[in-house]
Amino acid sequence: MIEEVFPRFYRVVVPLPGVSPETANVYVVAAEEGRPLIVDTGYCWEDGHRALAADLEVLGVDPGESDIVLTHGHVDHCGAVPALLGASTTVYMSREAACDLKAAWAAGYRDRFAGFLNIMGFPSVDPGDILSGIALEQPGRCSWPFHFVQEGDAIVCGAYRFICRMMPGHAAGHVCLYEPTRRVLLSGDHLMADLVSALLPRHGGENPLVEYFGSLRCCEQMDVQLALPGHGPVFSGFRERISEVTDHYKARNAGVYAALQQGASDAFGIANRMMSDLAGPGGWRCLPLLYQYYETCDVFAHLCYLAAGGRVVKHRAASGILFHATA
Repeated sequence: MIEEVFPRFYRVVVPLPGVSPETANVYVVAAEEGRPLIVDTGYCWEDGHRALAADLEVLGVDPGESDIVLTHGHVDHCGAVPALLGASTTVYMSREAACDLKAAWAAGYRDRFAGFLNIMGFPSVDPGDILSGIALEQPGRCSWPFHFVQEGDAIVCGAYRFICRMMPGHAAGHVCLYEPTRRVLLSGDHLMADLVSALLPRHGGENPLVEYFGSLRCCEQMDVQLALPGHGPVFSGFRERISEVTDHYKARNAGVYAALQQGASDAFGIANRMMSDLAGPGGWRCLPLLYQYYETCDVFAHLCYLAAGGRVVKHRAASGILFHATA
């Protein structure tokens, strides 16, 4: 599906392979002169490539003669880069996001990922069963022609001048693009109309919820009339959406803390307590493995946030990191 948002500026909706959300947004600026710009690319799978290639052809855009901006390094946003690269393509991305991506595709990542699952208290599973679901077991794919961007850098395409705004939280080095003339923000997965950003810890001790709250506060200071997210429809009411999302995470913090007051546990155990009522008669362990993984990651991020604030104490045990509520 192609939607013209502004003159020669399009939202292209591409399918995702049996995951939620079911589609991703690729933004295409088809400049009258100079190189077109593609913002995010969708997933690394054949049907997605074909759909995007067909829409780019309709728009008269040759991907091999275009440049690419990646808001962050998750595979539903950057997986199709190899299918789009041309000899002269530049890939704009933050250095932090590129480092995270390279680490995820480096040799030995399966063992590091298994260690992270253990830290969260995840039961014994083959790490490949999760990694294959999020398409991370693809070493050696990341020798791309990067141009690293940072806060305040400008990327110009035709009549559009995009200012890079660093908005970490959902992912390391997440970049949003602000077009001040039209008061438009390409928000990636930082802020969406009908979804909340997943909080995926990055194995290195970061506190993604602290980062995310900080990025939301930065967004509150911006003059945004229209947001173009990585998934779902474009939306207005930008500050109202920030308030809704902030309230969601505050409520989630309260829910995680209440579950922890039932007794010390690891992140997987707390997720089990919180989700058991929604899991049906089969219980939490009958939910899809990827769903269990994402929920556990989210709970772990909230527990780390609460621990940083002094409401929760954590200590290392053989089974992972255990948390308990302070008095």
